[in-house]
Amino acid sequence: LLERWAASKRVHGEPVAPGLSTKRELLMLEGIAGPAYEREQYFFTAQELATAIEDFLRSGADRPTRIDGRKVLEEIERRQGLLVQRAQDKYSFSHLTLHEYLAASHYYKSGRSEDVVKKTLTNQRWREVHLLLAGLHEPDADHFLLTMTTETAEQVTSKSLKSILSWTNRIAEHDRSPKQTAARRALLTAFALALARARTRDPGLARAGTDSFYSAIDPNLDRALELSIRLALELDVAPSFYLNHALGVVQDLDIDKTLDRALNVLLVLSSNIAKGGYSIITARRSAEFEKASKNLDRYLTIRGPSANEVLEELEKAVDFPQMNRPFSESDTEQCVRLLNCTRRIVECYEAAERVTQTGWDRVCERMISV
Repeated sequence: LLERWAASKRVHGEPVAPGLSTKRELLMLEGIAGPAYEREQYFFTAQELATAIEDFLRSGADRPTRIDGRKVLEEIERRQGLLVQRAQDKYSFSHLTLHEYLAASHYYKSGRSEDVVKKTLTNQRWREVHLLLAGLHEPDADHFLLTMTTETAEQVTSKSLKSILSWTNRIAEHDRSPKQTAARRALLTAFALALARARTRDPGLARAGTDSFYSAIDPNLDRALELSIRLALELDVAPSFYLNHALGVVQDLDIDKTLDRALNVLLVLSSNIAKGGYSIITARRSAEFEKASKNLDRYLTIRGPSANEVLEELEKAVDFPQMNRPFSESDTEQCVRLLNCTRRIVECYEAAERVTQTGWDRVCERMISV
């Protein structure tokens, strides 16, 4: 599409310079866009662009005898508008999306897709480039997505977070669909974070000693909790009405920081996990957990038994792990990163032209896992 658009802007289809066909021109522009994007450079002087143009033309086996980079730059701007002058001696690509596309194309054609995504996976500035790279991969994006998933898991160094992820993998009912199993792990991660959120609402519920999963109130808990619920929804773990309700309650927690609000989130998540028809957790744990979930509902309704007893009953029902130290802010930061990266993988899956079922299953098997 970009090639046709560029060609349509030319006068009688003539190239902007001798020997610079549409495909060669795009290769040249990609070679400018890719390295510049890595440097976070969006603006160029006329001399920078002219030098890059001349270097490209001289590197060809059929290079022209005379090369005027500034003249070529003027022709590109006049005829196509791919590069435009923004101010005195300040040029850029006409749109940021064009710069991102050309950069992604450069990384893909030069065989650097996976190297780039490993280095930039957690950087929000690179989101569009990641999506474009997924769409460019042929014949499928299987290995690209698997690279993203492997890199996401390798970035988890927190022992506490690893313990939680191992627990979700152990307690989740494994479905024939790896995607559904990954969705269950996302929901169980949300449950673990909601437990932490409830414990931090009331000093009387915060566990003491070195075996505590819970630490002081951490804003990253709210973000991680929201992300894990969104991920469960995106992977279609259960009827969305209930999880959307939980998501709304989580978003209100910044306004209402009471224990009851935190316990309401935990109740909605527990209710989804306890529903037998959805098989979120192993059958051996379901009955005991459903009973504990009902006791949480009873506590919120009639204030009995105590909140601490209810939380301990929930934890016991799912064999919740004991930690060697509190879940710190750096742990929750890693959790946020893990969930953000996992959501990026799902977005790239949706952006890809083709992903095989076998490839997607392998990716899902490693999601939210260590």
